[in-house]
Amino acid sequence: MNKILMFCKKHKFWLAVVIVAALVAGWGLTQFNASKNQQANQAVPVTAEKAHQENVTVDLTAVGKVYPYTTVSVRSQVEGPIVKIDFQRGQDVKAGDVLFSIDPRPFEVALKQAQANLQREQALLTDAEADAQRSKTLLEKHYVSEENYSQVYSAMLAQEAGVHAAEADVENAQLQLDYCTIRSPIDGRTGDILVNLGNLVKANDTQPLVIINQLSPIFVSFDVPEKFLPGINKRLAEGKVPVTVKDVNNEVLSEQGNLFFVDNTIDPLTGTIELKANFANEKDELWPGQFVNVELGLYNVDKAIVIPTRAIQHGQKGSYVFVVNAADVAEYRTIETGEAIGNNTIITKGLDADELVVVNGQFRLIDGMAVKMTAE
Repeated sequence: MNKILMFCKKHKFWLAVVIVAALVAGWGLTQFNASKNQQANQAVPVTAEKAHQENVTVDLTAVGKVYPYTTVSVRSQVEGPIVKIDFQRGQDVKAGDVLFSIDPRPFEVALKQAQANLQREQALLTDAEADAQRSKTLLEKHYVSEENYSQVYSAMLAQEAGVHAAEADVENAQLQLDYCTIRSPIDGRTGDILVNLGNLVKANDTQPLVIINQLSPIFVSFDVPEKFLPGINKRLAEGKVPVTVKDVNNEVLSEQGNLFFVDNTIDPLTGTIELKANFANEKDELWPGQFVNVELGLYNVDKAIVIPTRAIQHGQKGSYVFVVNAADVAEYRTIETGEAIGNNTIITKGLDADELVVVNGQFRLIDGMAVKMTAE
């Protein structure tokens, strides 16, 4: 007994430490459990929206580039100095509008020479026809031989050919004179003027005088993965395929266009195929060289379940959402998603219409946690 008392007295400090530690640990565990229970019972404020059912169009999206419907590099067909420029840089022109004038005087002279030569050939033909007629009369009276008549008649035919050649020379000279007035071959918008007044231009020179782009209509070229080709061909067989273009700020540009071209070859390097859609572009919202976001209406889904995309989370088991039940408790729900439609996503499995889905505050939730509905 004395030994026990001596041991207790000797080690009473460490005994007290052990007792205090045990008391602290018990108190901490109690507080932890109380905090955990309080956290589980405390409602988390969230915002929720109903999953709704609607008929939607699934769009195929891509990045496209705008091209002029037609591009013409205007060149001179005759040689001469530019004496007049009849338009301004960047001006809209119509087919047939005068663009440039080349000094016409040498060509006017050439035309007069050709016309004079034609008159001479026509006069010679008149004489040849008269000789042939006289020779024919003499042949009928046996005053000349058949051989003599044939020579006279052949000379008349040769003169007729000379008249035809002279007429062709006149037409060519007139054509060369007409080429001195250079007109726009299409409706479009001019680019920079690439020659100055007084410059000597040559026929069919490599340097164009001006480049004209047809901007209305205009088309957008874009590439899509080859896996979508069957669906695209099916839509084309059913009728027009609508195409919408948007700028970098996702603002719709121009009125809706239509798909008009599907390339006949898939690019083996990228596995994509080129498509083209045309647009009226009456307000000049599309510009050659511009990059745009393209949306092509691929197919329709009737009575699709749709929820805001921001409600969807992704974990090791796939995509999931939190659904608020009638008791205001969050339920963990795995889902399968379809195509994204703007800010929404189609849900193919896991949700029914009118179920409340948490769209704000879901990152603080666990399965079975109480929630409190709030407005955004």
